[in-house]
Amino acid sequence: MQLDKISNWIQIGSSLLIVVGIVLVIVELRQSKQLAQTALLSESWAVGIQRLNTEMGENPISTITKACVGEESLTMEEAGVLSTKYLLHMLTIAREKDLDKTALFEKETWKRRADGNLPAIFRTKHGRAWWNEVRKRMIVLDSELVRYADDFLNKMGAVRKGCEPSMEAIANVAVSK
Repeated sequence: MQLDKISNWIQIGSSLLIVVGIVLVIVELRQSKQLAQTALLSESWAVGIQRLNTEMGENPISTITKACVGEESLTMEEAGVLSTKYLLHMLTIAREKDLDKTALFEKETWKRRADGNLPAIFRTKHGRAWWNEVRKRMIVLDSELVRYADDFLNKMGAVRKGCEPSMEAIANVAVSK
């Protein structure tokens, strides 16, 4: 009789261990699925961003410099390079925002990325004009990202000569968050 009780407890214990094992396998499968989805999302964004980098050509810096010094003399090709550059910055932010939705990344990472990328767009008149066009058409961007960029632009202030916002303006944007 004592042996039967021990046998019953062993069966109950082994059944519980099997259930715990199955639960752990399910948790691992979910994590693997999430990791695979995140990797695919990241890779698709990376391919798009690389394509935009290629479209900007070999020397986008000269075009960016020209936009800072004499926007009036930009050619259509140069305006296209700048538009691609601005889109690249916005898509980088949007990518971080998408990746924030996964449990693998710290929340609100995209806002830190935005704080680093938005001045590159908003420091020129051309970049601000580009942003106004994007806002009208709502190209590829969700409303939260658009609001965040608008708030950032409002806090940044006017474009100064040479395109650079003052360090004080950038500090004010960072402090006000």
